[in-house]
Amino acid sequence: LLHGDQHELYDIDLWSEGIPAVGLPFTVLIKEGPVVELVLDSFQCHRPKSLSQYRFEREVRRPSLGPKTAAVADDIGNGFFENYRGYQEILQEMKRLQADFPTIISKFGSLGKSVEGRSIPVIHLKSGKAVGKRQLIWISGGQHAREWVAVSSVMYVLEKLCLGYGQDPITTAVLDKFEFAIAPMINPDGYEWTRSGDRLWRKNRAKGTRGSVVGVDLNRNWDVHWAEVGASRQPVSQIYAGPSAASEPEVRQTAAYIKGLQNRVAGIDVHSFGQLVLRNYGWTVQ
Repeated sequence: LLHGDQHELYDIDLWSEGIPAVGLPFTVLIKEGPVVELVLDSFQCHRPKSLSQYRFEREVRRPSLGPKTAAVADDIGNGFFENYRGYQEILQEMKRLQADFPTIISKFGSLGKSVEGRSIPVIHLKSGKAVGKRQLIWISGGQHAREWVAVSSVMYVLEKLCLGYGQDPITTAVLDKFEFAIAPMINPDGYEWTRSGDRLWRKNRAKGTRGSVVGVDLNRNWDVHWAEVGASRQPVSQIYAGPSAASEPEVRQTAAYIKGLQNRVAGIDVHSFGQLVLRNYGWTVQ
């Protein structure tokens, strides 16, 4: 059932690569409908009773970070991290940081516009200390719309850098040596759609040839070994790489912005599934 691209025909979102050996676990997201019983019967799956679908839906849709996470994040003290915030709230928070920390925020701008015309925000941080040619580190998040915590994590890094300069010796030393360019939400359209429409939407909001929204997986749309490994050419797929490399404005404009940055030495793109650190050269075993 799940060999090749067949799982796409059943609207099954396979979160584990390939088919595991007998007795080994794998992760799959199945939407409501007859296909749920089809998959469970095909794999002779045990039907869990402790976590109902309704409880899962309630947990995955709630906007709160939860008491433990909120307590950890509350050291910032302004309540921003008590909940997952919407696009406009994130923009307002970035503007507030620019106003509150003008000595280290050197720029608050935009990478460009999304498919639906939203600005993709970016902020630059560096201290005023003269150190000659300063090396730059790129940090981004939110390519996959449903990964709310990735966006919040990048925002948390941004706020900790702002608050730590002049207070924490490590943060101060880092900002004296490096410049940071931080873009917490590369996919604002998809992110907002997960808040108002489909919570588990993954892609951007690009339209297909018939005018309906099919979306493109932005993380697989980059013009680097495009669609060679771990991507699909089928628009219905969760890992649809798009009609061509860098076809999506979010990717095209982000790539152009990064290429225009001087002295860049590192880049980190934050996601929220897999518990992995993935290197740049995932397309090869060399």
